[in-house]
Amino acid sequence: MKHFVILLLLILFSCDSQKKVINNSDEEEFVLAYKKAILYGCIDEATQSNFTEFSKTNKDLGIAIELEILQHSETLKALNDGKIYSQKIRSIEYEDFENKKPIYSDCVSFAFSRSSDSIARKLYRLKENNK
Repeated sequence: MKHFVILLLLILFSCDSQKKVINNSDEEEFVLAYKKAILYGCIDEATQSNFTEFSKTNKDLGIAIELEILQHSETLKALNDGKIYSQKIRSIEYEDFENKKPIYSDCVSFAFSRSSDSIARKLYRLKENNK
């Protein structure tokens, strides 16, 4: 009987911890998809849609996977966040860089910043609370 009770408790605790991992995983997946959409929007805007053309030419899926995770409106918001940020990227006035912009570097930094993380987590929680 003692072994049965221990086995039953182990099963119950393992089910509970598995639920937490799945929920955490869903949130992390959402946040990562949101950040990737921000990155795509930022690079695409900064390159005057050349990134979209690059994706099409190379038969890249673009943000199709992210669209599977995010709702359409959430994807559009993330793309727009990236586009707005890209307009703030300025050329580097150092002669070795010939006034070029750090598009990739700045877009990655913004997309994976605490600010973007915070926005994505708030959207995820709002979405979960509205279910």
